[in-house]
Amino acid sequence: SGKLGLGTATRQGLQWALEHEYDYCVNLDADLSHNPAVIPDMLAACRDRADVDVAVGSRYIDGGGLDGLAWHRRLISRTLNGYANRVLRLPLTDCSGSFRCYSCKALRKIELSALTCKGYGFLEEILVALKNSGAQFTEVPVKFDPRYRGESKLSLRDALGAIAVIHRLALRG
Repeated sequence: SGKLGLGTATRQGLQWALEHEYDYCVNLDADLSHNPAVIPDMLAACRDRADVDVAVGSRYIDGGGLDGLAWHRRLISRTLNGYANRVLRLPLTDCSGSFRCYSCKALRKIELSALTCKGYGFLEEILVALKNSGAQFTEVPVKFDPRYRGESKLSLRDALGAIAVIHRLALRG
């Protein structure tokens, strides 16, 4: 009961998809800041190319964007992604976005229970685990729109926590 963090919720959802023998699992924000109309493109990116295990919705490639996002959220996002790209050497421009399509085949190659991040750092933690297992990535352009309901829970503390996780992951190699 209660909120246990983005990482905990995402890990439980992915585990559920594995237990129910799905082929793919799409993760997106439920506040409609991620447009569900992009899901077919994300699925196609994984299904149509044998060499792709994870399709990441990217705000930072041609066709993507951060429409209507407050300046401080843009700054946090750019900072996290820039740091993650430099330190973790992930083959992505958008490591902190949560709109993703995972091949369950690729997820079965990692131990989800070994991923320990409860918060936003989970987004980078799972990418590192997948990269280390040999997973291949692609990016699909997405526009991140202002949320239709509720308010963002991302704080400066969350961003600093994610940077600490990224640093820890980099030191683990």
